[in-house]
Amino acid sequence: MVNMVSIHDVSNIIYKVDELTFNIINYYLQTKTQMIALHDMDFVRLQLLNYLSELGYASTVASSYSQLEAFLKQANMLVTYTAGPLPNEEETEVLEAFLMNGGTWVSFHGSAGGFAEKPRKGEGNWRRIKKFKYHELMGGAFLNHPPHIKFNVDVSHDDSVKHLTDGLPNTFETIDEVYLIELQDKPNTNVFLTTQRTDESARTPPFGFKYDVHPALEGPNGSTLAIGYERKIGKGKVIYMGLGHTHSPKQPK
Repeated sequence: MVNMVSIHDVSNIIYKVDELTFNIINYYLQTKTQMIALHDMDFVRLQLLNYLSELGYASTVASSYSQLEAFLKQANMLVTYTAGPLPNEEETEVLEAFLMNGGTWVSFHGSAGGFAEKPRKGEGNWRRIKKFKYHELMGGAFLNHPPHIKFNVDVSHDDSVKHLTDGLPNTFETIDEVYLIELQDKPNTNVFLTTQRTDESARTPPFGFKYDVHPALEGPNGSTLAIGYERKIGKGKVIYMGLGHTHSPKQPK
């Protein structure tokens, strides 16, 4: 029997992010994606499963979206972490139907990523991240991130997001990757975590992937980056947080 998700579960999210470690407490996990990449997926998965077990939730785990429809039949919430493999168009339609009917998709960190395109003519070895219908549905697309840095995260307590941030401080400091997220549906998106980084500082030193326009909420000349948001879709919603990088032993220091 699968426990139902309530507003109480969502409102009691507690994030503790310090040097390369993050714990997510009081969340309901139905499935998550993973890939052999530069992230310690085992750490994240075990942390989630341990907490959810303590809270009495039933959880299932998958390494791809290939059986998404079967998993979501008995699920109230989907949790994803890394950027691959991505759902194809058919699987994205299954996910959209899940959200339209009241499901919740909690996506973390690399979930906003995707596949890098081949370098374009005249751009040297720089590659760009390709956007898919999947990103439109999630409401955010990863463009790039500078190297790890210590930075401040500002927390909104606006009425539209206080069910997510109740009990959190107005700001906290972390060491992580500053994800540059391009919002896909601003009118239906409520941002609850932001940080400050100008276009120049986001591109210095040159690192990662090529992109054209700085995704600041104020516009290209602004500095406020959305790193946590909620987007309503039909009867359901997507909750995204860009924080949460964990090193794999395979990752260069």
